Amino acid sequence: MSFYRFSMKMFMACFLSVAAIACSDSVKDDDDDDGGITNNDAAYTALIDNYVDDVVIPTYADMKDKAEVLMDKIVTFTANPNNVNLRAVANAWLDVRAPWELSEAFLYGPCGENGLNIDPNIDTWPFDMVAFLAKIEGTDPLTVKAISGYEETTRGYHTLEYLVFKDGSPKDVEAEPLSERELQYLESAATVLYYDCVRVWAAWNGLAGLSQADQDAIAEMEQIGYWDVEDYLTRIGTDSYATTFKTAKRPYTSLENVVEEIIDGCRDIATEVAETKLQSPYVEQDVTLVESHYAYNSLVDFVNNVISIENSYNCSRTGSAATNSLRSFVLSKDGGDAIDEEIMDAITNAKEKINKITYPFTNNLQDGTNIEPAIEACSDLDAAFLKIKTLM
Repeated sequence: MSFYRFSMKMFMACFLSVAAIACSDSVKDDDDDDGGITNNDAAYTALIDNYVDDVVIPTYADMKDKAEVLMDKIVTFTANPNNVNLRAVANAWLDVRAPWELSEAFLYGPCGENGLNIDPNIDTWPFDMVAFLAKIEGTDPLTVKAISGYEETTRGYHTLEYLVFKDGSPKDVEAEPLSERELQYLESAATVLYYDCVRVWAAWNGLAGLSQADQDAIAEMEQIGYWDVEDYLTRIGTDSYATTFKTAKRPYTSLENVVEEIIDGCRDIATEVAETKLQSPYVEQDVTLVESHYAYNSLVDFVNNVISIENSYNCSRTGSAATNSLRSFVLSKDGGDAIDEEIMDAITNAKEKINKITYPFTNNLQDGTNIEPAIEACSDLDAAFLKIKTLM
C-alpha cells in the first residue's frame, strides 16, 4: 500500500537521485573490452553470494518454518478453542511476523508483483473488514483453495491478526468464542500463509534440500492449482532465483545492476516506513492505516524493517558485516569511510527514533514529538543509501 504526497522534500529527493546517478556515471570503473565486465565485478560477486546465502534464503527459511508452526498451533486451537491454545497461536503469529519484516529490504523478485505477488498476498493492509464479514456471513466453503483466490485485503498476516488479537492481546475466546466459520477461515488462511512462505523460499532456494513438509506443501499447491514450481522455474530460466541473482540473468543486465537492486530494496523499505507506515496514519490520524494495529506490533515491525536494511548492508544476519559485503565494498572505495559512517549512524538513529515513539503506536498517533523525528530518520537512511551509487 502506497501513499504519495509531493513536497519540497520529495523534490529534493528526486534531484539528489538524478545527481547521484550522474555522479555515479562519472566515477564508474572503466569497463573491460570483454562483455562489459567491470573492475568491481569480483567484489560484486562475493557480496551477492553472501547476501543471498546468508541473508535472503535463511530469512525466508526461518519464516517458512515458523509459518508451519503457526499453522500447527491453529489446528490445535480450532480442535479445542480455548484461551491457552489461542495464546500459543498469538505467540506463533508474532514469531512468524518477525522474519517477514526482516525480509522487507528484498521485496523484489519472487516477492514482487512481477514475481509471485507474495508481498501483496500476505501483507496487504488495511484489512478489509466489510469484505471479510461478508465471507463469514456467507455460505461459500472457506477452504484453502477458496482463500488462496481471495483478494489481498482478506488473507495473510493481518486477517489472521484480526482473528487472534484484540487491543494488543490474544482475544478472550472463552468469553466471546469465534464462530465455526471464523475457525474455518482461521485454519484455511493459516495454511495459505504457510504455502506463500514455502513459495517464496522455494523460488529463491530452488528444489535442492526440500524437506518432506516442503514437498508435501508444493504438491498440495499444485493439486489445488495455486502454484506449479516447475512451471515457475521454467519461466525464470534458471534452477532458482538465487542463481538468477548471482549470475545476473534476466531481468538483470549486469552484476552492478544486481547490487543496485540490493541498494534500491533498502531504500524502498526505508521510504515505506517513513511515508506509509509512519507518516500516513500520523497525518491522517487514522488507526486503520496502522500496520499490525490489532496486535500492537507496529513499532516492532518498523524496527525489524530497519534491521532488514542493516542485514542487507552487512550481507549477514549476525549484526556484524561479512568479510565480503556491501559495507566492505563501500569501505574499499575512496570517500567510502564517510558514506559508511553516515549509513551506520542513520541505521542506529532510525532504530532509536522509532523506539522513542509512545507504545502502542495505534493509540498514540498524536505523538508528533516522537513520530516526526522517526519519519525524518528513516528518510535520512534512504538518502544515505543513495550515496552508495556514487561509488559504483
